[in-house]
Amino acid sequence: MAIYFAGGLVGSIASGTAYSHGDWVAVSVTGAVFGLAAVALACWDALRRDPAAAAV
Repeated sequence: MAIYFAGGLVGSIASGTAYSHGDWVAVSVTGAVFGLAAVALACWDALRRDPAAAAV
């Protein structure tokens, strides 16, 4: 549960900072970056666990 709280904290700080500097466009870009980072981490984790998947 602490990790969920930490993620919410980081997201709230990032979105608040983005909004203060660039309005809703910056918030949308920040959300997209977080989403892409999550997909990249999931792919990296999947490939790390199964090296045979990287050869496909």
